[in-house]
Amino acid sequence: LRERGDLKLRGEKRTVTVLFADIRGFTPFVQKLDPEKVFEMLNEYFSVMVDVVFKYGGLLDKYIGDAIMVVYNVPLDQRYHELRAVLTGLEIQERILVLNEERVARNEPAISAGIGVNTAEVVAGSLGAAERLEYTVIGAGVNLAQRIESQTERGKLFISESTWLKVR
Repeated sequence: LRERGDLKLRGEKRTVTVLFADIRGFTPFVQKLDPEKVFEMLNEYFSVMVDVVFKYGGLLDKYIGDAIMVVYNVPLDQRYHELRAVLTGLEIQERILVLNEERVARNEPAISAGIGVNTAEVVAGSLGAAERLEYTVIGAGVNLAQRIESQTERGKLFISESTWLKVR
């Protein structure tokens, strides 16, 4: 890999804000639906999510089943990355309410998500095999963001103390 200007792909320590969003009650939910309906629902949901993520300059790191991982302040510096992540989470919850109005009008079940956000120092860079590399972030701060998300209730956004101290 080559360095491209100020974009480092090999690995570097960076302070980032990580957002995880996950559909609540997804497994029992999908057991009641045809596979085609499951993918229709997920694609509709992800379209809403990704639109908001990009609006606030987030890097969609990965889809993890019915969850997404989003990172701010990589690969390039971003001002107010903590606030960008929080605004993303809040708007996603608002947009899910609108999506659910449409879903209910079509006699489809409503969706709810839990969202967790954490700001921390991580290691960022391209990871994988030479045949397929993925730019990502790893470290305890990523794990904490996921743990925070796992504790959220339906329709809620929880943020870590480190994020709160930046956006309060």
